Amino acid sequence: PSEEERCELWYQNGNVWPPNWQEESDAFKANMIIREEEIMAIPSGDERWENWLQYTQSRLVPKFTEKGFDVITTPKHVNDRLQKAVNKAMAKGFDNIRSEGRIDVIWNPPGLDPKFIDLGADTWQIIEDLKVYHEQWVGGMELTPT
Repeated sequence: PSEEERCELWYQNGNVWPPNWQEESDAFKANMIIREEEIMAIPSGDERWENWLQYTQSRLVPKFTEKGFDVITTPKHVNDRLQKAVNKAMAKGFDNIRSEGRIDVIWNPPGLDPKFIDLGADTWQIIEDLKVYHEQWVGGMELTPT
């Protein structure tokens, strides 16, 4: 079928957009309208597609806060560990930090690949230290780090 026919069949099967199976606050709906307009204005098809995938996921995956996420204050000792890792990597020079390579969903100027700082032995400790915040975010469910 054509795209028009496919869309018509989709709606005939009882689907709606945006989905209405979970409650969305007025503030969230307003943010999503603005976000959809921004995405549809992206000139590059690949970049628009990647952003659309993230956008639709934010409408379909259950939200545990009004925005789907919250900015919180994390423990100082975790921030200190992370800052120490960044400082250690930067001391060796930015060009010596491992590149993540070309990743379509991370915008970067040409010739400046995204970097990745390996945390080494600190990785699992940081995950463990932040686990309680993730568990609170999902309503008290016990999570298993992976």
